[in-house]
Amino acid sequence: TPQPPAPVKVAIEAAGSKLLVLGIDGADPLAELQGDIQGIIGGLAGKE
Repeated sequence: TPQPPAPVKVAIEAAGSKLLVLGIDGADPLAELQGDIQGIIGGLAGKE
């Protein structure tokens, strides 16, 4: 999964936010969607 440029990461962190990069280019879209949903839930719960 491609990552955003370093300055974008720094700006997001400086703002006190959390970066979550979603996978959209994999061979198994359903598995990626499941992983993305788990990442979102974990991020919202403060576990990521």
